[in-house]
Amino acid sequence: MQVSKAFFKVALKRLPSIIPYFIIFVVVALVMTGNSKENADFSSQKLDLVVIDNDDTEASRELKKYLLKGNNEKTLRSDDDEYIQDMLYHEMIDSVITIDKGFSDKLTTGETEGCIEALTVPSTFTSQYSNSIIDRFVTSAEMYVSTGSDPAEACRKAAEMSDTTTNVELSTQKSPLGNGLAYYCQYYAYIIICIIINGLAPILMRFFSLDIRRRIDVSALPLYKKNAVIIGVTSAFVFAVWMAMMCIAQATYGGFFTERGMYCLLNSFVLTLVVTGIALVVSVMCKSIDGISGITNVISLGMSFLCGVFVPADLLGGGVLSAARFLPVYWYIKANNMICGLAGEVYDANGILRSIAVELLFAAALFTVFMVLSKKKMHDTE
Repeated sequence: MQVSKAFFKVALKRLPSIIPYFIIFVVVALVMTGNSKENADFSSQKLDLVVIDNDDTEASRELKKYLLKGNNEKTLRSDDDEYIQDMLYHEMIDSVITIDKGFSDKLTTGETEGCIEALTVPSTFTSQYSNSIIDRFVTSAEMYVSTGSDPAEACRKAAEMSDTTTNVELSTQKSPLGNGLAYYCQYYAYIIICIIINGLAPILMRFFSLDIRRRIDVSALPLYKKNAVIIGVTSAFVFAVWMAMMCIAQATYGGFFTERGMYCLLNSFVLTLVVTGIALVVSVMCKSIDGISGITNVISLGMSFLCGVFVPADLLGGGVLSAARFLPVYWYIKANNMICGLAGEVYDANGILRSIAVELLFAAALFTVFMVLSKKKMHDTE
């Protein structure tokens, strides 16, 4: 058929510029998915501390031992202020803690303020941490002194109390499909918009150029059939893109050959139809191929941030989600969250199908808008 031949002829010419988009965005999808770790590992960090004990009493020695426990003790070759500042600036040491003379006596009277000085780089974690452990220790020691303990015993008890540990177990959200596939499907919304609009809209704009329109008009096909053929060949194009991306996901993560996996396939396919409709409308309305990239960024990033692609839907405000309901990607993400158990959603087959049905309504509306706009476009003489 003349229309389909013309489309694929233009598409073949644009293919070299489409393939890099496909490769780049698929790599981005895999990288973004890889950054969504299934497990988070936390371990304590050792600080490089210099502790100067000018009091040299049993109490101050207990404090010094407490400060250095679990950290690395460092020494200074000079007490010159400029030298110390250089050591801190170049991160050769994390903190210089000085216990002033009279610390033990002041602990007895409760006048310990200012008798321990921590020199660190301001407004850093080390600064906050150093002051925190010192304040916690001194407060505990003063409490024991007030109950009748001598300074040395109070410092020992304070150190023992500070050594008390609690096992903390972090609970991470894990999808029944596996986090890799779940997040791949989530980021698919952003990726497919970028690929389809950047890849398809320039082809269609060239296809709607006056020269090619006149060649098509030579045929005896009525306009609605020409538009139907255009929709058909564009659907074949995006189906190939969708299949390629799903094959990559299956090869990388697996999981599509399950009930949830089939819903993922259906959901992503319907979204691809929606994006096809967006690309069709953009191709008719956009005046210049150079403007496609900017339009794509606005649509892809705007819907991704508003609808829960980049930020989990359960962290978005109620006002944002209310506005996002008028966008197709919102319903795609809602269905994906129910399928994969993300963002606090639970698996609900009826809810999934309702969300997919809303996506289909968006697709139908976009194709209808395209038919109306293309009718006007086909009759333009410029």
